[in-house]
Amino acid sequence: MFSDCFCMPLMGKRVAVRVAALLVAAGALGSVAPSFAQTTSTLISVNSASQLHAIRWDLDGDGVPAAASSASWNAAFPSVACAPNCTGYVLDADIDLGASRWSRSSSTEGWPPIGTESDNFVADFDGRGHVIENLFINRTTQDDVGLFGFFGFKTGQDHTAADIPFLRNVGIVDADVSGRNHVGALVGRVSTGTVVTSYVMGGTVSGTSEVGGLVGTLSDDQDDGIRVSYARVHVRGGSSVGGLLGRNHDTSAETIIASYAAGEVTGTSMVGGLMGRSAPVSGGENAMDSYWDTEVSGLT
Repeated sequence: MFSDCFCMPLMGKRVAVRVAALLVAAGALGSVAPSFAQTTSTLISVNSASQLHAIRWDLDGDGVPAAASSASWNAAFPSVACAPNCTGYVLDADIDLGASRWSRSSSTEGWPPIGTESDNFVADFDGRGHVIENLFINRTTQDDVGLFGFFGFKTGQDHTAADIPFLRNVGIVDADVSGRNHVGALVGRVSTGTVVTSYVMGGTVSGTSEVGGLVGTLSDDQDDGIRVSYARVHVRGGSSVGGLLGRNHDTSAETIIASYAAGEVTGTSMVGGLMGRSAPVSGGENAMDSYWDTEVSGLT
């Protein structure tokens, strides 16, 4: 179900061609691909599953971990040149979580999402084109479930426009993610943050409500968004279930731009090929130049 959505269904084989064109065209669209002030010199390098796990102990990415977890964080990152003026993290290698202690064979619950509603992740994260493989999460009684659980600033939380974080250039390959509400392979819930040039390919995402292939929920903030991203994953849920995004609470226009979904989507109510449910938008559309595959999703 969509409200004021300028998005189009595509038939099977055409979708890959169209998406390639969208990604190439993104460089020409200023609103799609924003410029980033941060450089890799202010980002902390992540090269392993243990380092990826440890970033939860420094949620603003400044290189100064929470006191209670400083020993664990310092063990993962023994030398950080930019601290205390770092701005986030950069992935400098592909990471296979299937070979970690959070794999299906080693853990019943799998990966613990980074960031919660009470301790939200507000740093930049640049995947630099690398992939995270074999993401396994089995937390069916937990909300805000994904590689990142809660990303961005909560409503009313102090920040400036320059502080708004970006999650960019990240790929997830082969995801098996189960949660309750606000569930997505990459992010469970985004609040005052932006997801750019990121994707999930292969696997299943499932939950009860607000379940999306890439992102479960966009909150009601004016700086949320998904840009030039896609999901090719099976999505299953109850209500507000979408191939790319489960539910969009944001009433501002064009929260999704140049993005697509191509995966089977099933649910009981508010089910959509691109997004399951969206708040009404006045003076524009909630999605622009975005598509879903009708043959794969089973939705027209």
